[in-house]
Amino acid sequence: MSWYWIGLALAIPTVAGFVIALPFWLARATMMGNIVGSGVILVGALLSIGREYVSLAAIRLEHFEGGKLFRPSPDEFTRYAIYAGIGFAEVFLLFMVSIWVEEALRRRRGRR
Repeated sequence: MSWYWIGLALAIPTVAGFVIALPFWLARATMMGNIVGSGVILVGALLSIGREYVSLAAIRLEHFEGGKLFRPSPDEFTRYAIYAGIGFAEVFLLFMVSIWVEEALRRRRGRR
């Protein structure tokens, strides 16, 4: 596991999801913004899991050709679960922020 890749999985899909969802939120299409933003985050999580899978496969092949046994630590499932958990937390954050944005827009329109 590399903290570099975990950091990228935390930063890039979160920022991309928010940037893509924000115009929908401001147009009062909160549900559509949440769906599109969540989709972007899902793709980011799947790409992170796929990258980890390919990385482990390359290491496993390298060890196999050298006649050694390879056992990753943490195991494969845990690695994938970390990226899935990151994606879940990002979607949760997206929904929470969308509620705050919607409430702020509602209050602003109520004052006029």
